[in-house]
Amino acid sequence: MSVYYLTLDDYPAIAVAVTGQSVETLVTATNSALHAPSASFAGEEFYPDFVDKAAVLAMASGAWDEDVTAEWLRPKLRRRQE
Repeated sequence: MSVYYLTLDDYPAIAVAVTGQSVETLVTATNSALHAPSASFAGEEFYPDFVDKAAVLAMASGAWDEDVTAEWLRPKLRRRQE
C-alpha cells in the first residue's frame, strides 16, 4: 500500500477548512506533527498500519482536543444512528 504523507503545503488549506482558524494560528509546530506518522528507526516504521498513522497524526496535531473533536464528530455519529 502506498501512503501519501501530508506536507506543510497541504496542511494549512485542510486545517483552515476544518477548524475555521487562521493559518497563522494553525501553523505553529505543524512540521513535527506531520512527520510523526512517517517516524522510523533503522528502516523500520514505528506506525506501519494506515490507522496507526492516522491516529498518531491526529494526536500529534492536537486534533484530539475534546471540544474540537466533539464538534466534528457529533454530526457524523448522528448520521450513523439515523
